Amino acid sequence: MTAEISILNKNGIVLAADSAVTVNFGQGQAKTYNAVNKLFSLGNNHDIGIMIYGNAEFMEIPWEIIIKEFRNEYRETSFSELKDCANAFINFLKDDRFRNNDISVKIVYQIIDLLLELLLNMSSKKINEVQAGEQEVLITPEIILTVILSIITDNLNDDNDEILLKNFEKKRFFIEFSEYCQKAIDRDIFLPKEYIEKLYNPFTELAYQIIIAKNIFDSISGVVIAGYGVTELFPSLISYEISYLIDTEIKMKITHETSVDLINSDASIVPFAQSDMISTVLTGMDPIMSEFISNSIIELEELTEDIKNTLIDSITNQQQLQFINPILGVIRTLALPELANVAETLVNLTSFKRHISDSLETVGGPVDVLVISKGDGPIWISRKEYFDISKNIEYYNRKRR
Repeated sequence: MTAEISILNKNGIVLAADSAVTVNFGQGQAKTYNAVNKLFSLGNNHDIGIMIYGNAEFMEIPWEIIIKEFRNEYRETSFSELKDCANAFINFLKDDRFRNNDISVKIVYQIIDLLLELLLNMSSKKINEVQAGEQEVLITPEIILTVILSIITDNLNDDNDEILLKNFEKKRFFIEFSEYCQKAIDRDIFLPKEYIEKLYNPFTELAYQIIIAKNIFDSISGVVIAGYGVTELFPSLISYEISYLIDTEIKMKITHETSVDLINSDASIVPFAQSDMISTVLTGMDPIMSEFISNSIIELEELTEDIKNTLIDSITNQQQLQFINPILGVIRTLALPELANVAETLVNLTSFKRHISDSLETVGGPVDVLVISKGDGPIWISRKEYFDISKNIEYYNRKRR
């Protein structure tokens, strides 16, 4: 995991990211390393930076390689607006170099397996509840089938879902993956064949919906693209959650779009990934405590719904008045050096919290800080290197050329 932040005002934008990466070895074993690059500049010809979090790879290729290939390919290209760069980057991910059908199929298989595992866990829990309520009841194959089908039905046809793979047709999914869905059911569900067969189509239908409209089982990468287009006076930011590539379509969604202008917003603070400490500073309350208070109010049976909503709204309004607005009021006036100091401090706070808690230190290491302004372009305030620059004059000369 990681902690990252972007702070924008009319003077420019600051991006800050820690250096920790967590490697899982299976059987609950994990280790953290503090030497990963998550923040990149697109070079002197662009006033743009790219930041990543979550999964460090896309289609099993490290993001660092992809971003540097994009930087090389678009070295001489001018982007009128930041969104033009973002669109170019998303299209670049569809390049033949990053497409691999075997990897795409393997990812879909993994999602089907995880979905089936969750379905069986939910079914077991529900069957246990039935048996606990009536201990004399005999759990027959009919009851098991009914429970599993009811859970599938409850999770189908959610009209509020955003379609993340718009061109992946159901007919094609059934042709390519229904056989694997059936094999997974045969492997993991122990019922007579006549009952098993009744699960094939409903489960495949649910798997299709999960693939096109959910990313809960995906290994997601966050990608933040921020800075200026050539024609823009003020900075902006756009971020994505990107899962994987099937043929020429990327499973992804936009998570943030923020820009500075003279009318709607002249300052903004946008945290990414592990943002609990940043949210605590900004709102005056830890998110866990805030949720606990809201839930406690909701559970008070002696209060009417109107009073509950009034209490929760009152707390939210006080957070806005006492914490968020004053901090944004200061942020909008800060010069770039102070803006960079604020960003680095907020990331370090998250690292410090992990250090003194009993959880794995998933945030830590040096904090890279990149400032981008309209006049000066990308400027590194803090940047780690895995080598001594004084011993690598050839590298320095290559970069100058």
